[in-house]
Amino acid sequence: MTVPPITSVHAIYLVGVIAVLVVMILRKEAILPAVLATFLIGLLGSGNLDFIAAITSVFSTAYNGAKSFLDIIITITLVTALSKVLSAIGADRVMMMPGAKIIKNPTSAYWIVGIMMLVASYFLWPSPAVALIGAMLLPIAVRSGLPAIGVAMAMNIFGHGIALSSDFVIQGSPSISATAVGGGVTAADISKAGIPLYITMAVVTTVAAYFMIRNKIGFSKPVAVKSDETIIIKKPSKLATAIAIITPLAFAANIAAMLVFDLKGGDGMAMVSGTAAILLCAASICAYKEECFDKAASFVREGFVFGIEIFSSVIVIGGFFFLGGGDLAGILGDKFAGITQSGILADWALNLSSVVSLSKVPVVFVQMVCSVLTGLDGSGFSGIPLSGAMAKLFGSALNLNVNTLAAWGQLVTVWVGGGVIVPWAVIPAAAICGVQPVELVRRNLIPVLIGFGATFIVACLLV
Repeated sequence: MTVPPITSVHAIYLVGVIAVLVVMILRKEAILPAVLATFLIGLLGSGNLDFIAAITSVFSTAYNGAKSFLDIIITITLVTALSKVLSAIGADRVMMMPGAKIIKNPTSAYWIVGIMMLVASYFLWPSPAVALIGAMLLPIAVRSGLPAIGVAMAMNIFGHGIALSSDFVIQGSPSISATAVGGGVTAADISKAGIPLYITMAVVTTVAAYFMIRNKIGFSKPVAVKSDETIIIKKPSKLATAIAIITPLAFAANIAAMLVFDLKGGDGMAMVSGTAAILLCAASICAYKEECFDKAASFVREGFVFGIEIFSSVIVIGGFFFLGGGDLAGILGDKFAGITQSGILADWALNLSSVVSLSKVPVVFVQMVCSVLTGLDGSGFSGIPLSGAMAKLFGSALNLNVNTLAAWGQLVTVWVGGGVIVPWAVIPAAAICGVQPVELVRRNLIPVLIGFGATFIVACLLV
């Protein structure tokens, strides 16, 4: 294949990517360098320094990013709205009761808190799950002998680590990766390719964290409940109990339907979104009667604010990254036709492979390092578009498994930035458990690094 020429557009894009990385490392929002680089690409790529084309390119790029993330935003909006109504009627607490009843000692507390956090995070997202698990299980876990820092570690690792990085149900993370890779790749393709990586990371990290808590931090003796102690627990309503039973059954039916009818990508996400919306409406009608119209709308607004808060900067930054793997003419207009042979990143890949001898091990390592850097801003999502684009870049150049490489980058980015080993991202779990964020990160760091090491080996074998 003929090596394509490197133009000013290619150079500006590469400088823009580096600038975004540097800004993220400095813990700043990276919208400014992304917009500036997009403007310069529009200015030089359109020919004759067309300022009108440059200005409209900024909007077109952001608009393309918004379209790419819209289904994910809607899903998160509706799932978050559902979590709000579940919390309001007390159904969320009913859903946690089975786990609370079987916590008897520090070991069972660690694994049950983690597993309950994992399940809640898959269906309700980690952010609301932290408050739910903390309120319900923290006192019971501490009474059983598990220190508060151990509870925080379990919530972080199982929720913001395992659940958010794999995201099998809501499929936000793999959808972003699939969009960045392009070429007809779906979220289901990324998830399937990443299963061995997710399992390795989950098993190694959770076991390492357990032994660190047991040996380094130490368990305390379970506190016996005195006979004269009275614990007042408000009896849940019949409605809360019914909704608490119906909700997990409905989502379990979603998973079964996805398997039976082979629903992938957008179809699977639509199933989850629609189910959340129906459950939200049903719960609002049953709980609030004539006020259900206003209540349902209020819950959706809260969910939408949460979704937009997460993706506000990701839309702009992701839109810029998507320029590297997409058709410039299709995104920015006909004036940009013919600038690249098959995309900016693909052109760079062909040039790189023609002058540098790379193998899969260095590529997997570079993917990991860049994913760590993009995760340092404390967002679990802003770096995923870049990791997906890099997977396409290196995978195409070296004939590697692009989906596995993208899943690896997604995993690392989320584990770092999603709320596990960045101090400014673990604040919710630290606050709920009453521990210092820096101390929580220090305790999480070693198990996560051990997990990265084991998963790195698996990734090298699979790509």
